[in-house]
Amino acid sequence: MSSSSNSTSSPAATNTPLGSNISVQPQDPTTGISPVTLTFNNVTQSGTTTLTISGSGAASPSGFFSGSPARYYDLSTTAVFSGPISVCVNYGSVAFAVPPQLFHFNGTSWINVTSSVDTANHVACGSVTSLSPFGLFQQILQQSVTVAPSSASVAIGQTQNFTAIAHYSDNSSLDVTNTATWTSSDPTIATVTTGLANAVKVGGPVTITATQERMTGTASFTVNQATSTTALSSSSSSSVFGFFVKLAANVTAGGGTPTGTVAFKDSSTILGSSAVVNGQADL
Repeated sequence: MSSSSNSTSSPAATNTPLGSNISVQPQDPTTGISPVTLTFNNVTQSGTTTLTISGSGAASPSGFFSGSPARYYDLSTTAVFSGPISVCVNYGSVAFAVPPQLFHFNGTSWINVTSSVDTANHVACGSVTSLSPFGLFQQILQQSVTVAPSSASVAIGQTQNFTAIAHYSDNSSLDVTNTATWTSSDPTIATVTTGLANAVKVGGPVTITATQERMTGTASFTVNQATSTTALSSSSSSSVFGFFVKLAANVTAGGGTPTGTVAFKDSSTILGSSAVVNGQADL
């Protein structure tokens, strides 16, 4: 006498039984790994807890960015439970510059649910009362400040604009010229306010420094003697022997007020000299 039977596929195994302090490590069906451990405070009806790992998800929370590579953990369960759930993620395969924080997506935004981070074993844990996507994110930190241009020189009396740029751990940058604290290593030569340097007197180079969140960037600034131009005029375009001709030299400086003396010459013969007063020397 023979018998036969028909085989049918079985439903997924129940991995979340009744009881208290129930720990589950669901397996991602694509990668076959189980980096997440859930501990249910109390399971009142058994069910199946699942995990899906992906490389994309909702935009990172403000002030944070994902690790490398980005990883998102979508958790769900058919079990009925009460009380909190401890969710611990082993992030050993994901690189972070600083210890990550565990966030839970509530459908509209990410919520930081971190309760502990074990950097030695690369495990971040949090406590929640519902399941949905989870993500590990690291805080965006300022790493450096640069000042541009890195060096500049102007004539006395002129100004130079400097820009301060803060650089962050997510490879972004931000113009912090208006929020940085600016200083000059020698205010007698050059002063600086909100990135605008004023050339006070000839000298330098002085160091212009921008400080943002205790990090500094510097630039070199030199004040040069102003270049002047002189235009000569006379009281008459021609002269008659025995008559005096008044000569005037109008001096224009590239910066500041011109000072000093002007020597009047006829070829190599010095006719006389006169001090510059309000930009003009007369003979």
